[in-house]
Amino acid sequence: LLTGMYGAIETSRWRDRQFAGFLALRNGVVASAGLAHWPGTSDGEIYGHEVTEVDGSAVRGGAEVRAAVAGGSEGRSVRYRFGEGEGSFVRTVETRRFALRDLWLLFGSFLLNGAAFGIVAILTRALRGGDRLGRGTFAFFWLAAMYTFTALDLSGPYRLFRLHVLCESFLFAGTIHMALVFPQSPRVVERL
Repeated sequence: LLTGMYGAIETSRWRDRQFAGFLALRNGVVASAGLAHWPGTSDGEIYGHEVTEVDGSAVRGGAEVRAAVAGGSEGRSVRYRFGEGEGSFVRTVETRRFALRDLWLLFGSFLLNGAAFGIVAILTRALRGGDRLGRGTFAFFWLAAMYTFTALDLSGPYRLFRLHVLCESFLFAGTIHMALVFPQSPRVVERL
């Protein structure tokens, strides 16, 4: 749950900052997360495309995209180039202030779900102990909690990316383990 607290602190820093009207991942690719009222993501066209220029200046990564728009005024039109070469395209998007509403709608859902997963994991472990069902349920919900909490960091400052990927890679194994023991272990599993 410390990861969730860290995520909550880091995401609270978005409040009242100017941002591009979309979120960029560490590698500069536009995250497939946004709100319908954001000017950059309302049509979903830029999702999954890498930002390579901001107002004609080359950028490398999400941190440079954020820095390029951070100092301006709200509603300023910024020209972005997405991709490189023949397949690239340009869009002009107005910057906006990251409001409290944006914070709650986007990051609040991650925090709420991560906390719910974490609480279920802890309660399962406390109530079921170390039996197969307890271990399987704990593993699944703990991984889900960590995956959700570390997702808070995907749009910056990018400190938990490796942990997020690690949790993501084990989430399937946790799901399989839980499926094999819930609600009751099949005879085949009992023999193992």
